[in-house]
Amino acid sequence: MLFPYLMIATGGALGSLLRYTISRTFAPIVGALAFPWATWTINILGSFLIGIAAAYLVDRPTPARREWYLFFGTGFCGGFTTFSTFSLEVLYLLRAEKHIIAFVYVSTSFLMGLVAVAIGYRWFMDR
Repeated sequence: MLFPYLMIATGGALGSLLRYTISRTFAPIVGALAFPWATWTINILGSFLIGIAAAYLVDRPTPARREWYLFFGTGFCGGFTTFSTFSLEVLYLLRAEKHIIAFVYVSTSFLMGLVAVAIGYRWFMDR
């Protein structure tokens, strides 16, 4: 019974560490730019990865694949992507009266996330 929780916790820890690493890598590059490139990139990449995970681990189910989805989909992708940081960044942009940047951030995050998950899913389902 403990095994699923360990799979999720391990995947979540690895995803969170990678998210932190990417955020730190973007920090000196982006600097004072208003657009939150790190979170945007992380969420689009995470959408692509969860599309692959769904195609391979959910839609082609076996007991082992379901357990690996706990690690990769629920844990890793859940720890890697970040809706809460996205929401906070949108709030900061709105408070700074950067409405156009906030609109572009929200709309491209949604649209590119949807496209990325579809590409990841479709790419893997064709294999």
